[in-house]
Amino acid sequence: MSKTFFSVSLGRPVAIFTAVCLAALALPLSFSAGALATPAIGRELAGGPVELNWITNAFMLTFGSLLMAAGALADRFGRKRLFAIGVSGFTLVSLLLGFAPSILVVDLLRAMQGVHRRVQSFARGFDCRYAAVRNCGVRDSWAHSRRRRFVCESREARARDDE
Repeated sequence: MSKTFFSVSLGRPVAIFTAVCLAALALPLSFSAGALATPAIGRELAGGPVELNWITNAFMLTFGSLLMAAGALADRFGRKRLFAIGVSGFTLVSLLLGFAPSILVVDLLRAMQGVHRRVQSFARGFDCRYAAVRNCGVRDSWAHSRRRRFVCESREARARDDE
């Protein structure tokens, strides 16, 4: 087999697999990094206990509350597109955090980090609507017709991902 065959068939999937694995490995660090850095941030920016609490709370609140919205966006606009937006947005916000002049800015940027991390983590390939219908256990005709519609929508979403 030629080099071209390997570079075309294995190069891109390996790169995509590596990117997704690195994003998955970085997810737990997103949660713990703010908590670990809180004392140093408090000393550097002279923040009180309430503002310092929001360094962690802002991230977790936005990350946790956007579960269904990120799934709907991934179904609508495609997982690849949302993954790229999430990774680039999270990276940009992370860089901006290094230049934050006050605790309030740190808190707001951590909230934005939570938004981008949720979009990135949900876009890795989970169709929330199809899984919810598939796992509900209802076997009547309404559930069957809804399942068919969701399967078609998820196929359309996957087709948009391939564009």
